[in-house]
Amino acid sequence: LALLAFAYSVSSLFSTMESMAKYLPIANLLLGTMPPVGIYYLLLAGHTDESCRRLAQIAHVTMSLLNPLYGLPGVLVYLMHLEALRESQKPHTLPYTVGDYFRSEAALPVILSMFTSLGLFWLIVRRDGNEMHGRRAPLGAGALLSPVDDA
Repeated sequence: LALLAFAYSVSSLFSTMESMAKYLPIANLLLGTMPPVGIYYLLLAGHTDESCRRLAQIAHVTMSLLNPLYGLPGVLVYLMHLEALRESQKPHTLPYTVGDYFRSEAALPVILSMFTSLGLFWLIVRRDGNEMHGRRAPLGAGALLSPVDDA
């Protein structure tokens, strides 16, 4: 849901399809690829350094809450981290069942994306409500004419 709300919100920021096609791949790279890769390397370094592990956990929670593109990559990165821990240390505190995984930090992007979705939906409703009342929306270009205005 967060990704759909983000796509709808961002689509109104551009006045033409050409400008959207020019900037969205860069935004996708910066928001969807770079944070998971960076967090994964911090998690790998966290196997030997406690400060890197803590920084990775803080970044994971922050990206899970604020970045709508982090959902699936964040889950996959954390699952790879847990499996790497399982193979290297074999601790008993790692999740083994599906229920354990849903209660672990790997599920944070899925859980926290609900709050991100609510925030994005609030922005969409606020913007569309302003457009219906003739005020310019704070997020984007002009609105389509309403059928009520044609009468």
